Amino acid sequence: MSPSRPLHTVLAASLLGAGITLVSAAPSPAVPVAPTPQVVTFDHTGSNQSWTVPDGVIEATFDLYGAQGGGEGNGGLGGRATATLSLIPGDVITIVVGGAGEHPGIPSSFNGGGDGWHSGGGASDVRIGGLGLADRVLVAGGGGGAASLCFGPDNWGGNGGETGEDGASGSPCTGTPGGGATADAGGQNSTDNTLDGLAGQGGGRDSEAGMVSSSGGGGGWYGGAGAISAAAGGGSSHGPAGTLFETGVRSAQGQVTVTFTPSEKLTVSRVGAGSVTSAPAGIDCGTRCTAMFDQNTDVTLTATPASGATFSGWSGDCSGTGPCTMRLDEARAVTATFAAIVQQGTPEDPAPALSEVRVKPGKFTSDRRTKVTLRWRVSEAVDVRVRLRQVCQGEVCGRYDAVRGTAPTGAGSYRLRRDLNPAKLRPGRYRLTLVAIDTVGQRDRERVHFRVRR
Repeated sequence: MSPSRPLHTVLAASLLGAGITLVSAAPSPAVPVAPTPQVVTFDHTGSNQSWTVPDGVIEATFDLYGAQGGGEGNGGLGGRATATLSLIPGDVITIVVGGAGEHPGIPSSFNGGGDGWHSGGGASDVRIGGLGLADRVLVAGGGGGAASLCFGPDNWGGNGGETGEDGASGSPCTGTPGGGATADAGGQNSTDNTLDGLAGQGGGRDSEAGMVSSSGGGGGWYGGAGAISAAAGGGSSHGPAGTLFETGVRSAQGQVTVTFTPSEKLTVSRVGAGSVTSAPAGIDCGTRCTAMFDQNTDVTLTATPASGATFSGWSGDCSGTGPCTMRLDEARAVTATFAAIVQQGTPEDPAPALSEVRVKPGKFTSDRRTKVTLRWRVSEAVDVRVRLRQVCQGEVCGRYDAVRGTAPTGAGSYRLRRDLNPAKLRPGRYRLTLVAIDTVGQRDRERVHFRVRR
């Protein structure tokens, strides 16, 4: 037998109770499933609408369009505001979609369009936590109404935008156009400040009171100013940092769309000293051990032991000691376990301990049908050596080749055959020595005897 040959190759996997596991080739990874965004569209209804944040949704992109001002095609166009907002599942969000400006005899348009023979377009907005103007978190301004009774190519209502545009009025209109609203004030009419816009409301006059030449300002964060015998100003938009604003992009009624991707929660726990990070980013545990990821995202966790520690493995929704890759088609939780490194050769790392060493049967007849097994138990994984000597009257009188190999922790066995073939042993008394050696050279040794009969 070659001295370097592992025992299990000699035994043909006859190490009993050793916990040997055959590892098959890893299956091909599944093709990632791209997250599917969902879109909810809110059109103008003339009343407030609501949307309940679904489970697993922590943010959504809101795309708002303000409505166009009245004026038979000459009303100012509504503005646009697009932003991604953080959300809490289960919260009820109020959606208000602005109504287009009307003519004649119709008062203000829904959601802030100013009164007028040509009323201003209403704003579209999102409200969180309440129904008041102060609860608006995102607003797209509406367009101002066009000049009435004096149509012409230069008589347009002001467009809604981040800053509303002034009404554009020319001959034959003789009035003063309404100014567009700004981020912090309503639009102004320099001739008649009773037509100025206010927070959330465009200025104007009641067309039913005979003001057939009036035009209403667009609704918005602040409303545009109305005008008499001139075009009105557009309303202003509003949103958090990072909001994308566009000016004058929407004709007719306003609209709001909500786009979101359901997400799933990943929770990481640690035992021992080490950290866990994720790709894509989100988990950095130590500090951040819980994160939400888009549903069906493939996330890979990597465990890094601290100095003086080693990574023992995953439990929960992962196993093994390599990188943990999982698909978040549902909420997942994993635990990373780290163990302190024991310095070998110290009191914390005792020498290997052999026990329960025996040869079965202890007496046998030497022939080809004889099956003899050496059994043992060892406290840790070791290299092992088996030496066989025949003893005559207390002295060695015969030597047989030594066997070398490896043995894992726990119970093991070795069937005497080939180099130590019982059929080749002469009758007499034998001494078998089993030596266990760990990685730093610490060892234990046990001797057992058996007898071969004639």
